[in-house]
Amino acid sequence: MQGLFSQSAYILVYKAPTLDELAEVLGDFTLVGRTEAPPDGHWALGGASLVFDHPEGPGRVLVDVVDRKWPDDMGDPVQDPVLFAAWSAGGFGPAVFPGNLERAGKQAWVWRQASGAVRSHQAFVRLRSTFGEDGPPEGHDPKAELLFLTRLGAAVLSLQTSLAWFDPSGEAMRPREFVDQALAYHAAEGVPPLDVWTNVRIGRLTDDWILMDTVGLGQLGLPDIEACFKSERYTFEEVDTFLRQVAEYVADAGDVLSTGDAVPGPKDVTWEVLRAEQGLNAPPRATVRLLPEDGSERTRQVLDARPMAAVIEAAQAEFARQQQAETQVAAALKADDGEG
Repeated sequence: MQGLFSQSAYILVYKAPTLDELAEVLGDFTLVGRTEAPPDGHWALGGASLVFDHPEGPGRVLVDVVDRKWPDDMGDPVQDPVLFAAWSAGGFGPAVFPGNLERAGKQAWVWRQASGAVRSHQAFVRLRSTFGEDGPPEGHDPKAELLFLTRLGAAVLSLQTSLAWFDPSGEAMRPREFVDQALAYHAAEGVPPLDVWTNVRIGRLTDDWILMDTVGLGQLGLPDIEACFKSERYTFEEVDTFLRQVAEYVADAGDVLSTGDAVPGPKDVTWEVLRAEQGLNAPPRATVRLLPEDGSERTRQVLDARPMAAVIEAAQAEFARQQQAETQVAAALKADDGEG
């Protein structure tokens, strides 16, 4: 979801800092000014903010504090219409989707204490970059933009009240040490800190089919990567490594994988590429689905590359067909009873 803000990141805290405290830890960055909270404005629409220079000239980065827990449901058109409208308009950043925080906490395989940060946080610091209504300029570099937010976030993590880095668009929750190490590795080797911006998740499609996927590559203008496989054939660890390697490849080479391509994967097996207009798991997004050519009989589900609306429509049609069949069978049984 693209709106006013082109990228976003958040720092979960157990006590809300003041803007002055934020200004102090962000002293190495160019502060342009401050904005006041709009009168009678809803917190979701923005509050008093620090405004920083953007790494790309025409933009700005806004940093503000929300003294409440993360709204993981993102509002309701009836119960909380302002929050719902702010989220719908992209006010929390691109690709932020309800349930991001819960999924990030449960799927934080690189940091098992993440669920504690979810429970303990009482407020959060918002880092949001914008180019205004005109959007990003030609030649925009989303990696540089995310990297700048990451550096800002690392400085905010130095506050004693900070708990974790949270990138909702990538459902990634990381501790301060992880972010610092990723930035140091980037400075030394030039490798973008994808593990700070994205996550790898595990789920079950059927009794024997597993889905592992990345989430967050959309921040770089790329589809996420899905791997569907039989659970007895591969370990989670080797598929996790495989997905991260493919993610690094497309982050460097661009959106170059097409349906019918082949990618070498775990167990020296070739994995076939299937472009899907809708992924198999939330949030809604396009994906590159990888299917091992290992002789496994593929289900209709893993081969379905249609948009989610078409999948839902087909499921509804199937449900209606089954109901009609059950009604016909019931009528036939009733007729038989009557004849008996």
